[in-house]
Amino acid sequence: MTVPARGSHQPPEVLVEHEAGYGRLLDALPTAVYTTDAKGRVRLFNERAVELWGRRPESEDMWCTGLKVYYPDRRPMPSSECPMTRAVREGRPIEGQEMVIERPDGSRRHIKAHPRPLLDERGLLIGAVDMLLDITDHHQAQSALQLSEERYRSLIQAMTSTVWTTDGAGRFVTPQPAWPALTGQ
Repeated sequence: MTVPARGSHQPPEVLVEHEAGYGRLLDALPTAVYTTDAKGRVRLFNERAVELWGRRPESEDMWCTGLKVYYPDRRPMPSSECPMTRAVREGRPIEGQEMVIERPDGSRRHIKAHPRPLLDERGLLIGAVDMLLDITDHHQAQSALQLSEERYRSLIQAMTSTVWTTDGAGRFVTPQPAWPALTGQ
């Protein structure tokens, strides 16, 4: 449950009703979304966030919900460099930072984070909201394409016959190393 903002003059039942409405709003979104308070404790989240994280946050979990976080190059990312931490610390949005999370079962997901600070009516930081886009399938497709292209180049370079490809205008695109010896070009 969200802790009422300091100085709030609304009765607790109104705040609970608003929180329930916000929860329904988050659940209607097609991607993982969650909010934290100003200290980074997870307050609201939708089911897509639970699916992405591989677990449901506990009442005092910090933003990363106990997950291991990495840079895309597989180096561990210190919590001080996580996008949500930076958005809260710096008081500004962090747009599309790519990172990898490791879920409790050991599986990893590539995500892009989009955290934004939340301010009260006086402009004071009260928390943050983050939208996490799961780009794992895209990342795997890019890796598979890169591997396929590398295999193709290796195959062409290793062939003893002369092979080449051309573009739509008939220009040579991938002559092999033997091409100059064969054509004098």
